[in-house]
Amino acid sequence: MVAYAAVADVRALDGLADTSVCPDATLQQGIDFATELIDGYCGTSFEAKSFSVTLDGSGTTRQYTGVLFIRTLTSVTIDGVAQTLADIVAQPDGVIVHKNGVFLRWWWGQNVAVAGTAGVTTTPSERIKWACRTIARQYALDLHSRIPSRALSVTNELGNFEVRAQAGGPGRPTNLPDVNAVLNANKHKPGNMGAVVFS
Repeated sequence: MVAYAAVADVRALDGLADTSVCPDATLQQGIDFATELIDGYCGTSFEAKSFSVTLDGSGTTRQYTGVLFIRTLTSVTIDGVAQTLADIVAQPDGVIVHKNGVFLRWWWGQNVAVAGTAGVTTTPSERIKWACRTIARQYALDLHSRIPSRALSVTNELGNFEVRAQAGGPGRPTNLPDVNAVLNANKHKPGNMGAVVFS
């Protein structure tokens, strides 16, 4: 999986300098978690990523893939038979169109395999990269903190704090309000992200 941040980007953030408390592996787990959360919630990738998906044939010239913003197709097979890629056109809404045939429909299904690259942009914006770093930082800190990240109030040597944002409601995929604002601003029509394998 391609991520929106590197370990060094997250390591540079406040509170993550100690490699014994937050080793590189933990930061990478946080980055992977953040990247998956961003792509899943927003319904697309924000850089060109390879994908593969296997679908039930539609029985028509149009096949919905569930993958938004397809950039390139590297292979399309129907019942194991490779199709000529010049005959297939990808549309931004996740539909591919066969100009000289149909995506055969069989009772057993799962007979159309599509692979390629997809992403709303070729490189992530600074806002998406910031959201990834911020989510990854919280992931790493939450693993070692005695204070729950969803605590309503905290008193420590720095003073009293009250946390009002709580995750889990509509439009709140995280308990970080600024991150939620970025993700909501970049959210697209949800595709079939659960069936798509990005690499």
